[in-house]
Amino acid sequence: MRDNLSEFKLQDIVACPLCESSKYQDLYKANDRLKLTEYQFKFVKCNNCNLVFQNPRVDPKTVSFFYQEDYFNRRKVDPKKIQIKYNIVKNNVNHVGTLIEIGSANGDFLYQMEKMGWYVEGVELSYEGVKHSKNKYNIKNIHFGELVEREDNGMQFDVAVLWGVLSHIWNPVQTIKYLSNILNKSGKIIITCANIDGIPAKIMKYQWGHLDLPRHYCMWSPKTLQRLLETNDMYIDKVIFHDDLWNSNIDLFKFKLVSFSNNIFSSKVLSKIHNYAIKKVNRLLTHPLLYVARLLKNGGMMTIVGAKK
Repeated sequence: MRDNLSEFKLQDIVACPLCESSKYQDLYKANDRLKLTEYQFKFVKCNNCNLVFQNPRVDPKTVSFFYQEDYFNRRKVDPKKIQIKYNIVKNNVNHVGTLIEIGSANGDFLYQMEKMGWYVEGVELSYEGVKHSKNKYNIKNIHFGELVEREDNGMQFDVAVLWGVLSHIWNPVQTIKYLSNILNKSGKIIITCANIDGIPAKIMKYQWGHLDLPRHYCMWSPKTLQRLLETNDMYIDKVIFHDDLWNSNIDLFKFKLVSFSNNIFSSKVLSKIHNYAIKKVNRLLTHPLLYVARLLKNGGMMTIVGAKK
């Protein structure tokens, strides 16, 4: 690992990506969790709208450095997660219709929706993801690139979904504007992302795994998501707090509530067993905390359902 700034470029952000205010304060510095560079990235918080955003940020033209091939190859089909996503759509759109997924990855979710009779389209920045979607699932309508670059084919959609994608988008207002234009009058937008105002984020602070600098350009909360939708005459109809699509990344081991020394494990096998056991213990101990967070409507992961006004 090295401080390899030659592999990517940074941009100083003058204005907040949400409200365009130029006033903000430093929040967290953190290293790349994938250890592709030693450079420390920074999140700041807007004084006007409270959006948390990366500043300086990685130039979108060079951010692909942080999405190396194995980043996408690690994604495996998880039938349970796909079923949860399907249920969310079904519970909020009471008919089979048209769906577009932004960040369609390998096409697993689109394939399942297509099997259920939906007309589907996808937008994906990973060439490997697009190729996989077409070759394995024969999904024809996948746009390679950014959503705002997609050629409008006149299709109006009943639902647009962004599963864990919004934080990776550097131009959120333009993205929501595009989606608002291609949703029909009763269309829904469904966004799942981490909640920067949630209890897990406040506990873990800069060590929270969902910060995922520098791949995350912005970190969202229910209030900033509401403001984002309002930029295009939309509103939040429903907020669901949960931990079943992505865990809330509360790692008790990191903040010493559970602490053992890796140094006593000289064997790689024993070290792996030790790390696996700690991970399981952490998840077990955090279940009550995550339950309370959801009960207080302040969980670490959230899904919002938005609609047009």
